[in-house]
Amino acid sequence: MQLATTNETDLNEIRYDYERWLVEYGFSHEFVRVVVEDLSDHIAMPPEFDAFELRASAIHGQGLFATHLISAGELIAPARIARKRTHAGRLTNHSIRPNAKFTRKAEAADSDMDMVATRLIDAGEEVLVDYRQASSENGNGIRPDRAKSIETVVLRLHRSGFTGVTELELEHFLTGVLVAIGYIPSDLVSWICAGRINNMAEHVGYLRAGLFVGKMFALGAVAGKHSWPIMP
Repeated sequence: MQLATTNETDLNEIRYDYERWLVEYGFSHEFVRVVVEDLSDHIAMPPEFDAFELRASAIHGQGLFATHLISAGELIAPARIARKRTHAGRLTNHSIRPNAKFTRKAEAADSDMDMVATRLIDAGEEVLVDYRQASSENGNGIRPDRAKSIETVVLRLHRSGFTGVTELELEHFLTGVLVAIGYIPSDLVSWICAGRINNMAEHVGYLRAGLFVGKMFALGAVAGKHSWPIMP
């Protein structure tokens, strides 16, 4: 069973990573607050979507909490309908270990967008996304600063105490990730910090060969863990 985050260390890491997301994208706290509280593009959640409820979150403010068991790959709720945001699109909190992702229903940047579970979510668990993945999917065209994105990973590695890769290997690898998908998924950073990806040179080769996504799926399957939230 994977319960909602209550450990203070985990909460501090999530909040720290949120601060780094702000740095990478050049957002201020005030800007995000205004965007979240802006109801001019709000739309009510269709009544058939009852997989979550709004409750106070230990991470920040209000959050979305599962009302029943949600299976991996299950549609949780629409996040954007006809260019308007639902509660799922406005109030879902960030995590370094997300259990959901946003997916556009069409190629158009402003197309409808769903929130889908990336692993089993227990009843009572908070539904969480990686804001970097969400930012890449919502079609606003804003890209993270490459140097600051890499800096985030280096800082998280230092905080974790992991020394299994050199900074040069890490920079080459992460530059490849940024070129390939446009951002560095939080799950990937957690994998690196846990020592689950320790041959950067090999994975740079996979990136260049266009095999990176498949390789990440293979790593996830071997480790028995959930895959990246960016995976289709």
